Amino acid sequence: MESNAATAGVSPMLAELRERTRELHTRAERHPVQAAMVRGQSGVGGYTAYLGQMWHIHEALESELGRRLEGSAALGARHAGAVPGGCDRGGPRVV
Repeated sequence: MESNAATAGVSPMLAELRERTRELHTRAERHPVQAAMVRGQSGVGGYTAYLGQMWHIHEALESELGRRLEGSAALGARHAGAVPGGCDRGGPRVV
């Protein structure tokens, strides 16, 4: 994998993740729902629905990360210092 300005200073794992998901991110960014949000046309209901869907995505990511952290002392130690106070996996909150 080539190094460039976008990956300078980024861990090899994050650089690989970015590269492997680049096409999916591009497709998501061009989706009509995302475009409406960028234009300020989604409204509160649309934005709330978007956040609800993002919660499902991040819950799956956190679940898999938790599984992998349990099996890797090195990864667990690195993650422990990455998020001050740890991760709150309690789901969406109304503020």
